Amino acid sequence: MRFFILIAFLVGCTAPPNKRCKEICDQQFACVDDRGEQYFDRGDCVSRCDALAKSEQGKTLVEGIAECGKKYASDCVALLNCSNDHVLPPVSTACRTLCTKKTTQCGKGTPGLMEQCMGKCVDRAQNHADRVLLRKDFECSLESDCKSFGECLEKRGKVQ
Repeated sequence: MRFFILIAFLVGCTAPPNKRCKEICDQQFACVDDRGEQYFDRGDCVSRCDALAKSEQGKTLVEGIAECGKKYASDCVALLNCSNDHVLPPVSTACRTLCTKKTTQCGKGTPGLMEQCMGKCVDRAQNHADRVLLRKDFECSLESDCKSFGECLEKRGKVQ
């Protein structure tokens, strides 16, 4: 299930698939399928990867995941662990990025809201299922403007 987290993080809109994302998702699907994981949607993975690759920070993540595929092509466990390491920065960094976007950049800047958001975010990161959602929210925080950020969060909420 840990590997589903990686895929869940790759949230996005539909776009023509790029070759790198298709290769990444095909390779991960093969590994997840070999391990008997419960769920992996290759098409969803590709569209999420494409969306992630549209931002500079996201593009860097996708390139790192592709490098994992080259380095660990014959070792699924190492491949998926390496890929997972590229997906989300440490919880404190991910929460700070997300909460800054939610409260300061796109919120009203209400005093204490940042601290409240950080507390909830760090608590969520302790629970496996909530960590999946945190990864999705973190990716939304990479959106360049508040409207896109809000739309991403709204879409993410409907996907669950």
